[in-house]
Amino acid sequence: MKTANPESQGIRSEDLVSLLEELESKGLDMHSLLVMRNGVLVSESYWKPYTETSLQRMYSVTKSLVAIAIGILAHQHKLTLDDPVCRYFPEKLPKQPSEALLQTTIRDMLRMESCHKKTTYKLSDNPDWVGSFFTTPADHQPGSFFLYDTSATHVLGALVEKLAGKELLAFLRDELLSGTDFSSEAYALKDPMGVTLAGSGLLCTSRDLLVVAQTFADPESPYHDYFLEAASKQVDTWPDAAGGLKDLQEGYGYYIWRTTHQGFCFYGMGGQLAVFAPEKQVIIVTTAWLKHTQGGLQELFDAIWGFIDSMGEQPLPENPGAFKALRAMERGRNLRVAPGTLDLACRLGRYTLPENETGIRNIVVTKKGNELLVLVNGRYRGSFGIGTNSVGPFLFHPGWQAACSAALDVRQVLRLHVQLLGPELGDMTLLLAPGSLRLAFCLEPDIPVRQGVSFASCTQE
Repeated sequence: MKTANPESQGIRSEDLVSLLEELESKGLDMHSLLVMRNGVLVSESYWKPYTETSLQRMYSVTKSLVAIAIGILAHQHKLTLDDPVCRYFPEKLPKQPSEALLQTTIRDMLRMESCHKKTTYKLSDNPDWVGSFFTTPADHQPGSFFLYDTSATHVLGALVEKLAGKELLAFLRDELLSGTDFSSEAYALKDPMGVTLAGSGLLCTSRDLLVVAQTFADPESPYHDYFLEAASKQVDTWPDAAGGLKDLQEGYGYYIWRTTHQGFCFYGMGGQLAVFAPEKQVIIVTTAWLKHTQGGLQELFDAIWGFIDSMGEQPLPENPGAFKALRAMERGRNLRVAPGTLDLACRLGRYTLPENETGIRNIVVTKKGNELLVLVNGRYRGSFGIGTNSVGPFLFHPGWQAACSAALDVRQVLRLHVQLLGPELGDMTLLLAPGSLRLAFCLEPDIPVRQGVSFASCTQE
């Protein structure tokens, strides 16, 4: 990937420093920020422990890749966008499919105008997620209005794999990403039947996402006309379509959101973004976890657009001092830690709880070196850095990685803070005091405890 200093592309290093400072001042939990202009990478920041080789769950950015793959198949004359999707899945159809289902086209599904109001595989325990799209009764005629339906994307991902004879990501590697810097380590999660989780399953690096975005924006691509169509407004969205986010009320293309400033983006839950500003020839990639931060996504968009608006059109004189300060800042970011003091001796011991809604019966907190060791219900173990993040297995799921920290807040309450690193993202805070416990989390997957408040007695060592 070609790199250069920002000034060569009409960007002041000071403005990049200001952007990074703004994101931190707003308390946004960023993981990475990459800035490309005119096909040149000018800035690359990571918040440790994330690095350029870290695989990040991209969630609904995966949908944009599905749209790209469908366009490639259309270019190869293996389908057309106006084909009824039922044509390709006769084995999944009920005995008497509804007219609404039979009329649903690939284009309807790309525009989130399918015949379903909800993601069908979330309505039952049926492991055949693809089949659920066809057997769930239709709610309305396709093409009527925009409604976000991840099962439609899942079906189109399965269609790609059916026609290509290979996994979605393998198809894209062969047909689009061959010869690029897209990493060999990137992969996608599967549904219970082994079909790529096309609505949310991609795990890749931030650079990988930038490579896909750069390829998508390449005017020399043989698929460029389709990509322009996919990124253009195909349907109106509704005001609360993305939680009321102003920047995503500008319309929708094919699994691509229109934005303010005549831009568009690949969008994944929590702040996984590839933001395109065509008039400025700029692509900005972010990874983050902002789902718990009220208004955080809009603050991120506002900061991005403010930075883009500051760009000039001509190369600028080099500014070695500002450039050096930028590079130091790019390398010096860290994920947030639990705030407070670090003298935690008063909170060591065993906490015993009566029956309560969280499912936690007892907690044992001990100290070893610069870490707190936490044992929950005699089964779940975790390590929390004191004033720093300790990276390791997540307390309630050892298969997931997490950054964990501990501190004593101003109320003398022990705060245990968790940020999941993958393959799932999320955050959890456990507050412990002699008389009470509070557990709060923002997680997509289930864990063996529930959010709640309970009273506890504590026997200190």
